[in-house]
Amino acid sequence: MKTLALAMLAGALFALGLALGGMTVPARVTGFLAIGGAWDPGLAFVMIGAIAVHAPLQRLIRRRSAPLLAERFHGPTATAIDTVVSTWCCWRSTVVVVSVGPPCTPLWTTS
Repeated sequence: MKTLALAMLAGALFALGLALGGMTVPARVTGFLAIGGAWDPGLAFVMIGAIAVHAPLQRLIRRRSAPLLAERFHGPTATAIDTVVSTWCCWRSTVVVVSVGPPCTPLWTTS
């Protein structure tokens, strides 16, 4: 129950951050994705701010022997690059760019 309550609190805090940063406004997101046109860098500053808060806290948390609500930290165990996954990602990215367009063009319009 304690873990669920903390997860709900973290989700609510994340949603509040998205709302305060303007990431829930489609026009702002479209403006951020339109690098070639009227680019709106506001969301980049929101992301930079989130990284600036997260990076030092992550280093402090990782110094602990275990997290507060678990016996150990859980992270990726594989260290080798999987060629099948890498090939699939390259293929999928190519298909998206060819079918939808490069990432600098907005995927929707707000007109």
